[in-house]
Amino acid sequence: MSRTTRREALGAAGAAALTAAALGQASAGAQTPTRKPNILIVMCDQERAPQWTPDLPLPARDWIDSHGVTFERFHHSAVQCSSARACMWTGMYVPQNGIFGNFLQSWQFSLDPRIPTIADLLKEQGYTTAFFGKWHLSMVGTSLPEGPLDTLRNNYLAPYGFDYSEISTSLEPAGYNDGIYNDPVWTKQGVDWLKEHGGGDQPWFCVVSLLNPHDIAYFPRGFTADVTRPDWEVQLPPNFEDDVRSKPRVHAQYDGGAALVRGKIKPDDTATWKRLINTYCDLIVNTDDNYAAIMKALHHSGGFDDTVVIRTADHGEMAGSHRAVGKGPMIYDEQLRMPLSISYPKRFPAVQGARTPALAEAVDLVPTCLELAGVADPVNRYPWLRGRSLVPALQDPVGARGKEFTVSTCDEVWSPQDFAGQGKAWRRHVRAALSGRFKIARYVAMTGKPQTERTEDQEYELYDLREDPLELRNLARDPAYKPLLDELLTVLNDLERERLGPVEVPLSGPPSLIEPIRPDPIGRPSIGDQTKENPPSPVEGVPGAYVQLPFGDPHLLARVYDGVGGDRLPQTADESRALAEARALHRARMLCELGPMAGRTR
Repeated sequence: MSRTTRREALGAAGAAALTAAALGQASAGAQTPTRKPNILIVMCDQERAPQWTPDLPLPARDWIDSHGVTFERFHHSAVQCSSARACMWTGMYVPQNGIFGNFLQSWQFSLDPRIPTIADLLKEQGYTTAFFGKWHLSMVGTSLPEGPLDTLRNNYLAPYGFDYSEISTSLEPAGYNDGIYNDPVWTKQGVDWLKEHGGGDQPWFCVVSLLNPHDIAYFPRGFTADVTRPDWEVQLPPNFEDDVRSKPRVHAQYDGGAALVRGKIKPDDTATWKRLINTYCDLIVNTDDNYAAIMKALHHSGGFDDTVVIRTADHGEMAGSHRAVGKGPMIYDEQLRMPLSISYPKRFPAVQGARTPALAEAVDLVPTCLELAGVADPVNRYPWLRGRSLVPALQDPVGARGKEFTVSTCDEVWSPQDFAGQGKAWRRHVRAALSGRFKIARYVAMTGKPQTERTEDQEYELYDLREDPLELRNLARDPAYKPLLDELLTVLNDLERERLGPVEVPLSGPPSLIEPIRPDPIGRPSIGDQTKENPPSPVEGVPGAYVQLPFGDPHLLARVYDGVGGDRLPQTADESRALAEARALHRARMLCELGPMAGRTR
């Protein structure tokens, strides 16, 4: 059997079957819109697709879902908040958009505002654009290490293509439970904007991005003093018990690093684990009123019939599955799969309430919105986009095939040593491919070697979801599955070349070539000898020579975040070195795994 045939078979295996008779014909009763539709995205942070939790009272979500198509297998394209959001808003993967980890950690700088975002592309189509809520891709008023952005007052996202946005800081002095305080503020901002603009003649694109249920990220430490919450009658998930000895070692390392932030739950403290799950459910329920307020404002504005409503999230949450919390260097369904519903009854009336098994991922949102906005072939029009439009699944939820595989990456710091500034070449950098039936992941240590030369620095994870839906048995450790492992690793190699490789992006600044920085043996960028006479050499090898950026000392790079680096000249040799290091790291964050990324003037 040829590789192409085998890959197609692996990608199609396990696809869920739905009946066309229950859904009717997608075109029945459809109206031809006389204008471009508005597009409203409402989203939460850390809300996974419903799994292992009781049915919750979520009338606003239920209403959106019942008037559109729900994607049952929608995955994130990167694990961490900032990385996932960069994929959503640029339509490119992490190696192309440069957001390898969470913004405001000491080595991750802002999303380069020269990279076209979904707002930039929709503005080209005549849209007014707005964003309210959690952005998590840039510091207010600053972006590049070279200096502050020329940011418009009260619209800190103007450099990223948005006509409207508002600054709102956390109201919680202790730093925990930001969603409790911020979500009502952000909801009101969105509601007020919809009241003014929702029924206008010009098409608009608006995002209302809530934070909760992200507050669960600080459980239990952030909930030592908590409100009285309803009892949602939760149970431990069926995959709570798991033998991590068969899993990649970074899973246990992640548990140690995460505990430094949120506190530790003892493995046998089932009461606290259940309280974690109950709190998570309650945080989701509490956001539904925010969704309802937004939908009511849209209805009262008069623009409801002409609006596409998209409900989603940036990533999921483990919530006790595999005795894990949060999201990390893992490929479990609980953190990979998020909700996605797309509602546009005016154009797709016959599919209201339908569910589709079409495989999709976060980078697909940009081309989907562009096609809904009237761009006939968005990936041909904007060839740097890595996703594909999901409109075919709105037209035919049953017959739409979707992707053969989705791809996910993870490059974040995780271990206690990382947080102490003692980063090592852990096998924590993940490249994963997911089909309807199989999941394959490569866990890589950062050594600067080509993939083919660093097999000793890798671990693998492989699941057969048809036989093991709880993801308890890592088949990569079973010699009987070695042929399947090799086959899927070949598929993963191909996907890395196809989707994570260099792309030519029309940067809004002068043409430039972003070159990778050469890592030293433990992966830290070597910047001391990189001059015009001795430039950095491209990272060798395909697929991907991964690059590790140092966690480092946050104080050295603090000026990058407060704009000092662009406001005054460095006063000491240490400051000069710190600024040079910051600028070099800014170039490193734009690294494309397979080589440099080229840009041209838009």
